[in-house]
Amino acid sequence: MNQIPYDNWIPGGVLRVYSRRRGVWHFGIAGATGASGPSVMHASKDRGQFVVTSYSEFAEGEQVEYTWLPESFERQQAVLTRAESQIGKAFKLLNADCEDYVNWIVTGVARSPQRERV
Repeated sequence: MNQIPYDNWIPGGVLRVYSRRRGVWHFGIAGATGASGPSVMHASKDRGQFVVTSYSEFAEGEQVEYTWLPESFERQQAVLTRAESQIGKAFKLLNADCEDYVNWIVTGVARSPQRERV
């Protein structure tokens, strides 16, 4: 099952899913839960920018897991504010991919360990 149960949905948490289509881990930030379910903020190569999508679009039918959770309400709000500030910014494989964005949003330092290994 690839669905993180709604009662375990933690806005501001870092999510990752293995993209079989691209052969890499894809990262995003758990967003708000609305009438149509939870949302995810992530850099989309297909759309060429940092976007908000449904959980199912982010997951693409694969297992999703948390890799980091905010340790306080203040940290959660800071992460959500930083993530929302990136919506519409460009996706660039060499310096602004999904992992760069998520690391910058959480730590203030944009980096992509996956890309660095290649």
